[in-house]
Amino acid sequence: MVRRKKQYEQLAEGDNSAVVSTEEEPKTATIQDFYLPQKIAAFHQAYNPVEEETLQSEIFTEARLREFFKAYVLPAQGDPLQLYLDALAAHGFYMSVTMAGEPAIIVEPRYQ
Repeated sequence: MVRRKKQYEQLAEGDNSAVVSTEEEPKTATIQDFYLPQKIAAFHQAYNPVEEETLQSEIFTEARLREFFKAYVLPAQGDPLQLYLDALAAHGFYMSVTMAGEPAIIVEPRYQ
């Protein structure tokens, strides 16, 4: 009660330092907010990385990776696909060039 009275007195004298804002500044989203490591774990559980394309291979082009991870470019935050590509590379999934000449990650399903 005494503290509140002192704050009112300071305000009356024009001293705004006693004002305590109860409003929080809105948090701005970062690119990290759109990255989910659980999606990397799910990808790793479903696929094995391979170095060369075979008949059993599946091809994950940039478009397919964006769809799989829902990693679409966000104008204010950036491109979350880069975070997923870095995480995939840490698990041995590297971009290479397919027989069609397109950069992609070549994988084989773990359970055929």
